[in-house]
Amino acid sequence: MSTLSQIRRIVVFAGLSLCCAASHAQNWTLSLSWKLGSCSGSDGAAVCNTGPNAAAKNDAAPASARLTALSLRAAKVDCATGTLAADALPENIAATIPATAADSYQQQWNRYGSCTGYTPAGYFAQLSAMTRAVARTHLGQFLDEHDGKRVRLDELKDAQLHDFFLGSDKAVQFYCTPEGRLAEVRYVLRDWSEMFVHRDKGGMLVPASAPGGNCGDEVRL
Repeated sequence: MSTLSQIRRIVVFAGLSLCCAASHAQNWTLSLSWKLGSCSGSDGAAVCNTGPNAAAKNDAAPASARLTALSLRAAKVDCATGTLAADALPENIAATIPATAADSYQQQWNRYGSCTGYTPAGYFAQLSAMTRAVARTHLGQFLDEHDGKRVRLDELKDAQLHDFFLGSDKAVQFYCTPEGRLAEVRYVLRDWSEMFVHRDKGGMLVPASAPGGNCGDEVRL
């Protein structure tokens, strides 16, 4: 079975795991980490940090090993505090959603997953599938090919246009550290769909009314 088929099956499984149809009627934010970086806040107020060895270039590691998931979230947060069962997590979850602390998955589920309408298994499976699919887009390949280099922010935005529709560069936001290193990539979505697998459904991206992110004109990967 091909990788693309596996991603489709995971996404379908995740969709079937939704607890309620109302979860479709909201915007979503998919936050992805570059080299284990992360940010708090949004736009100009965002504070970003890089992961360990962010400056290093690793030719042996595929883009999917450097582009990992932080969260898939709706507007609400902190909807549940119940204990997350160990069998609720997909196999090999750490490959796409690394644990930065002993209770990372529990915290993510309580903070974001519990408010999405997914079951725990559906939430983490969907987040993993979307992360792998983004790594295979033109933007994911551009990040891979330019790892360790300085690129223009416009080049990152243009890479997005190869995957979706004209104007979709306004629906992806890039967040950097004060030193200009890329830490986080965020997509704003109209739905939880298979849009990163079937990229002709670009209308499910939500373009921002104003430029988002906090990176300067030059970005260090």
